[in-house]
Amino acid sequence: MRLRIFVLICFEVLFAVSTHPTPTSVHELRNWRPDRMVDCIFCLDYDDYNGFAISGCSVQKPMTCRGNACYMRQHKKANYFLYTTGCVNLTSAELESINRRTEEEKPVAKKRGRETQLCEVLKNHLTCICANRRLCNNISNADPFSEYSSDIFDNRDFNETRHFRHFLPHDPLLRYVNDIVPVPYQNVYMMRTSILSSLASCTTPSFLLLALLRTVIS
Repeated sequence: MRLRIFVLICFEVLFAVSTHPTPTSVHELRNWRPDRMVDCIFCLDYDDYNGFAISGCSVQKPMTCRGNACYMRQHKKANYFLYTTGCVNLTSAELESINRRTEEEKPVAKKRGRETQLCEVLKNHLTCICANRRLCNNISNADPFSEYSSDIFDNRDFNETRHFRHFLPHDPLLRYVNDIVPVPYQNVYMMRTSILSSLASCTTPSFLLLALLRTVIS
């Protein structure tokens, strides 16, 4: 009888563990689960510094998308201004990779335990990921964050070309993006800058332009 009870208890424990996965070890993403979807703001702010600008992130009711995490991303080059927000679907393996990198690297400032935004601040861009609540990637939020000056997201594909497809469907970037596969989206800003520069000269044949782009973004 005791053996039967022991077996039943062990079964219940194993069932509970299998149906309720343990929280992620990335403290800032402690609410993250693979199948826990949240609504995220999907928007683009763009300014070519030449009279044309889009402010899709400052509207009263921005577009949304769903994923198990949200992101905000600002490119820091001076050619033009580009800021995007959206949703991502991280895998458990990707979360574990992020956890390893945050354990190996030292944050810019000491953590206080309340952070719900995990940020990567590099030379060319700033990216933050969150998963604690709906629309957590609102730029006006003042949520506490952790900041790292290294590539903790491991060149994560944020697929920012979809923002161009929706908000700037006639952008020159989209004419060439399918010809350069796979595209390292981490360098989408550099790729677009090269395209605009080459098109402005009007002297580079299309086949040479593609060769140039492959060299620049590799």
